[in-house]
Amino acid sequence: MFLPVRASVRLLRRVSGLSSDLSGPQPDQEIEKAPELLRCLRNLADKAGGDPPRPVRPDQKPIEELEVLTGNAPLAELHSRRDALLTDIKHWQDLGERIKDRTPAWRRLEDLLAHAKGLAPYQKLADEAQAIADQRALLAAHDPVQALLDKTVDLLRNSLNHHAQEHRDTLAREQAELDKDADWQRLNDAQRQSILSERHLTDAVSVDTATADSILAELERCSLSQWADRTQALRGRFEGARMDAARLLQPTVTHVDLPRRTLTTEEDLTAWLAEAEQRIRDKLKAGPVRV
Repeated sequence: MFLPVRASVRLLRRVSGLSSDLSGPQPDQEIEKAPELLRCLRNLADKAGGDPPRPVRPDQKPIEELEVLTGNAPLAELHSRRDALLTDIKHWQDLGERIKDRTPAWRRLEDLLAHAKGLAPYQKLADEAQAIADQRALLAAHDPVQALLDKTVDLLRNSLNHHAQEHRDTLAREQAELDKDADWQRLNDAQRQSILSERHLTDAVSVDTATADSILAELERCSLSQWADRTQALRGRFEGARMDAARLLQPTVTHVDLPRRTLTTEEDLTAWLAEAEQRIRDKLKAGPVRV
């Protein structure tokens, strides 16, 4: 094999990231190793593009043409195309590295947008993400993915902080009401602390919204819709604490569920009072009641 051909093949291997040391005992190792080089070229071209928003993958037809050749023909063709292939390799490597660098931000954006559904700005953000995908703009100079990710992070950070503050405010408000309860005031500190601990009412919540990753972790633990449910559930848990206090003082006490309905007339009120009274009287036959 002519030395220039072997030199070209070794240069292509080195630039592609393969070992160029083919100085073993076999004189024609380049022929045996040609498929390895072609696979490497295909892999580089494959990583230089992909599904949206990545750019379209480069045309791999020139590589396919080399793959069907046999004998010394692939090496001769590699030699003749050396300069063009060297340019392609460097271009593919550059694209591949940039795609690798920017893809995590796109994946994080997709994950966070899924948690933003239901928020007023969501559709606008989703439309911007779709435009980036349609235009395959992952590698655009102004980096639209990072800009959109920053906006999405700000939206979710504000929403998470709002929900956490609402939860803390509700917890403080319900605790203040519990402190006014006559039965609660009759308990000692240890009894009150035990009840609060059992009802998971001891600590105010906090959220870590410092980074996109920490926000996503918070949302994976408790979504925005679950935050609303979590806050609404506080009232029931405090009502349970009141009942626990009453039962410590009077173990036989029972709870009476009063009728729920919309009252629009005096007659409605009279009927409701009569039904509520009857329910309480029925429960009182078995012992003390709490309403």
